[in-house]
Amino acid sequence: MKNFEKWDKKYFRWGFTAFVVLAAAILFATIVWSRMAIWLAVKSVFALLSPVIIGFVFAYLLMPVAVFFETKVTLPLCRRVLQKLQRDRQLSKKQRAYQYDAARRTAKTTAIFLTILIFILAIVGAVSAVIPQLFVTVQTLVLNMNSYAVAANTKLVEVLKGYPDVLKFVQELLDNSTRMLMSYLQDSAMPKMNDLVSNLSDKLKGMLGVVFNTIMGFVISIYFIHGKERFAGQSKKLLYGFLRTDVANSMLRNLRQINRNFSGFISGKLIDSLIIGVIFFILLWFFKFPYTLLMAVVLGVTNVIPYFGPLIGGIPMALLTLLADPPKFLPFIILVLVVQQFDGNILGPKILGGTTGLSSFWVIFAILIGQGIFGFWGLIIGIPLFSVIYAFVKTRVNLNLDAKGLPRRTETYIDSGYIKTGAGEAVAGMGEAPAGPPEIIPLSVLKEENKMIELGRAETKLCEHAERKRALAELLKRKPQV
Repeated sequence: MKNFEKWDKKYFRWGFTAFVVLAAAILFATIVWSRMAIWLAVKSVFALLSPVIIGFVFAYLLMPVAVFFETKVTLPLCRRVLQKLQRDRQLSKKQRAYQYDAARRTAKTTAIFLTILIFILAIVGAVSAVIPQLFVTVQTLVLNMNSYAVAANTKLVEVLKGYPDVLKFVQELLDNSTRMLMSYLQDSAMPKMNDLVSNLSDKLKGMLGVVFNTIMGFVISIYFIHGKERFAGQSKKLLYGFLRTDVANSMLRNLRQINRNFSGFISGKLIDSLIIGVIFFILLWFFKFPYTLLMAVVLGVTNVIPYFGPLIGGIPMALLTLLADPPKFLPFIILVLVVQQFDGNILGPKILGGTTGLSSFWVIFAILIGQGIFGFWGLIIGIPLFSVIYAFVKTRVNLNLDAKGLPRRTETYIDSGYIKTGAGEAVAGMGEAPAGPPEIIPLSVLKEENKMIELGRAETKLCEHAERKRALAELLKRKPQV
């Protein structure tokens, strides 16, 4: 009977394994052949959850501000007021605990209200300040485009007066560019504008959907911020409920590392960009540059993008300066370079403080990969996301090095030639002794060893050559004379 039960369990496991493999193969084939349908299903799910996702993003960005107001402003103020009210009253311990809890809830609600108020005022102020000036700028450029072209042509003729061949080439190039631009506007841009007008209802519907999702996400973010402790507790409860304790602990450590990298980088970069925008506004206003507020906002916002942000914001603003006030074109370029050097070498390191732990090469690599995968948003989240992967790989490598008894410092391996594993010495009657710790052989020693090996090979070749010569001489001596 026992043998039958063992046989039954063994074949049941085989059958269950075969079923799982077959089901996995069918699922994989379905995913391969129906990837478009699956992608559409995933997009529809994300579209349904977009208010929640937007709310989470808003909450994640506003959370540090709310925590600052709660811990530094509202909670100490509420406790101070509560202590003054309780000074002349005889309350029980339970009543005092209830009042302190009420003060904590009031402090949190007030901090969230202040955070939302500041955020709304900042958005409204930025839009009301930038949009009118942007409209005036575009209108001025359109109205004065002809005069700009005439002035540029006149300046070009003055500069290249002594070089008629170069002047002719440049004028032909400008004429061809103008014809290509006009052809593009007539043949491509106008039909696209007609299509845009004809599809205006669909576009308006999509824009209204985006506005609705953004408003709903903003409302949801308030609930996220208010219930952050409870949401965190429920998430930990789920992890410890469904996973092993060590796995849950490891996952929580990784999530805390992700949060440190993301929050440290994003909040630091926002503060850095705000300071750079204010610096640009002060300098542009002081040196009487045109479109001061518009330029300062654009340069500050694009500064959020590491490395390539100053180029993305600086090039169009430099062209705008060239059109509006040509003599200030070169001073504007110099001003942008000076401010960006200050940001990259002094202000940025002070605020960010190496939160990513990445070198310059890996930062550029992360930006390029992030932009290729996530588009524009990859320029912003690519660095903290890659820093998480980098930190995870670094941790695993360090753990493996510790298990092998090898040092963690990268500098140790720069001049190393190879690693010699410690071999134990043979003891009579006891076999081989336990292996000793590994030894890192420097690169200089490796070069010396290679040189000795090459010398040994050369000596061996010389010996072989001498032996062949000796054998040939012996053979010639033994050959009979004719």
